Amino acid sequence: LLPEDGTIGYNLNPFPQPLAFQDLYGNYLAMDVHGSFMTGTNVLTPDVSEYAVYKGVHYVQTNAGPAALKTTEAPFFFGVSVEPRVAAAVTNATLSYASGPEQPLPTDWGQFELEPVFATSNQLAAAYPDGNYTVTMHTTHDGVHAAPLNLSGIAFPVPARISNWTEAQSINSSNSFTLTWDSFSNASAGAVIQLTIRIVLSGGHEEVISTPPPGSPDALPASVNSYTIPAGILSAGRTYSTELMFINLGPSNAVAYPGVAGLAAYVSINQLGIRTAGAPVLPRIMILDHDKHHLSLRVSGVPNVPYTIESADSVQSGLWFHQQSQRSTNGIIDFADWSIYSQGGRQFYRVREGW
Repeated sequence: LLPEDGTIGYNLNPFPQPLAFQDLYGNYLAMDVHGSFMTGTNVLTPDVSEYAVYKGVHYVQTNAGPAALKTTEAPFFFGVSVEPRVAAAVTNATLSYASGPEQPLPTDWGQFELEPVFATSNQLAAAYPDGNYTVTMHTTHDGVHAAPLNLSGIAFPVPARISNWTEAQSINSSNSFTLTWDSFSNASAGAVIQLTIRIVLSGGHEEVISTPPPGSPDALPASVNSYTIPAGILSAGRTYSTELMFINLGPSNAVAYPGVAGLAAYVSINQLGIRTAGAPVLPRIMILDHDKHHLSLRVSGVPNVPYTIESADSVQSGLWFHQQSQRSTNGIIDFADWSIYSQGGRQFYRVREGW
């Protein structure tokens, strides 16, 4: 057991020992990773960090005009979520309400979530009418908690609209940029706004900015109508998938599960793309060092973008093998290959975006 209120130091993969520690994906950590962390007092925390029931609608903004209802997929949705504080803290969860059967919540990467979609608001209302919903959580340490939430008397927020959409299509990433939007005109008491920006990659998206979520004391209040992106956060010549959420909150429940506040909400989501000017930064790979035991490489790329290093015995073979996937806040990733000389002393390496 670790001592309370202490500082714990660590050194993983110390040089010159072979690499041993790996991340959750099986990638070897870099050589000589060291640091420290502090322990606190032995205060028990709930197994669940938050749970919520909500209804929402997706909009898309493709020009400087108003956002339009999303048409590429069903735009209306109902949602319920349970987020465990740590892995395996919740074994299962269900949703129940007066006009429907109890529904188990599927789990994905440890979070329990159900989010069916509907083509019209009438279909949504018929399947999940306004009223009381009960989220039942079976936890590892806290037992079973059945928490009712009242999802009624709340209006769908007005569609969010980015007011400087045109300027957001050619952002100078070297300077700060203030993204602005129309006011949240029908905000309820306690309504909040959340902004999320993700860089578009060849194989998906990666989050670069996310303001605090609803339920957080630092969430953006409904009176806010802008957000300043600091200089250097975005990269030149890239497209960023952006979501601006207006969130009308209903009554919360902080009693059914002590220490955990449940939220009921109606959500309006505006999806759009913003772009930066200039030429994109392409990843580069270079040799740092080598000896008879290993080869050290460095990848230089875009901050907060994941890169994957692959190797092959021959370029012509087309058989590339995964070596390491990592994301760095400064765009620099170091990699050491300790098996190169046991494989004949010759390898080809390449780097690509994504995991």
